[in-house]
Amino acid sequence: MAEPRMLYFGPWDRAGHYLVGERGDGVYGARRGNFPWSEGDIDGSLQPWSDGTFGSKHEGGYRRKEEAPQGVALVHHRGGWTALSFWDRSVDSRGACNSNYFAEGDFTFEQMVEMARIRFAYRWNKMGFKVAEFVQRATHCSPSSARTPAEKDEMVDDRNKEKDRDKCFNCGRAAVADSRSGDGFPLCETHYWWAVIAGWNPVKRKASPGCIAEGER
Repeated sequence: MAEPRMLYFGPWDRAGHYLVGERGDGVYGARRGNFPWSEGDIDGSLQPWSDGTFGSKHEGGYRRKEEAPQGVALVHHRGGWTALSFWDRSVDSRGACNSNYFAEGDFTFEQMVEMARIRFAYRWNKMGFKVAEFVQRATHCSPSSARTPAEKDEMVDDRNKEKDRDKCFNCGRAAVADSRSGDGFPLCETHYWWAVIAGWNPVKRKASPGCIAEGER
C-alpha cells in the first residue's frame, strides 16, 4: 500500500510558520492539491488550550487563553485528511508557536505520531519533549471551576498562605504537587502530569490525589 501524502506546518528550521513537504520544501498554490486547511485555519487555531478547547476566535483568541503544555496534542479530521497539532517552541521560541503534521486519510493519534516521527525525523527530532494526546477533556478541572485572572493574581501575591498552598494554581482543585521544590506553584493531579510532559520537573507531594481526570480512577 502506498504511503499517504504528508505535510508539515510550523517553524521548520527557523522562526516563522510555513507549509512544507517532507524535505522542508514549500507547498504553495496548485501543490496544495486537496489539502483542506488554510494557514489561518491552522496557526493558533488547531492547538489545544489548557481547558481542551481550540480555535483562534474562541473567547478572543490565543492571547486571551492559556496554552496547554508543549507536546499536548489534538487530532483533527477534515476533508479526508488528519491533523496532529500541538504547541511547540523548540525552533521558534516565541509565544504561540506550534507544530502540525498532516496526512491524507483517516488516522489515529498513534498512527500520526509514528508516521510523523519517521517521515519528518529532521523536524521531529528537534523537540526536547514527548508528544501526548490531550485526553482530559471531561475532567474535574472543568472551565467552570477554573480560577479567574484576578483570582490567579491574588494567589501570586499571597501564594505562601496555607489555604492557597492546598489548591491548584490553575484550577483551584486539591493540590498534590508543586511546580518546583520550595516556592513552586501548587498543582492538581492533572496539571502535575501536564507539567511532567512539558519538562518542568514538578515535585509530587505525599497527599492523596484531588483533581483526577475521568477514566483515571
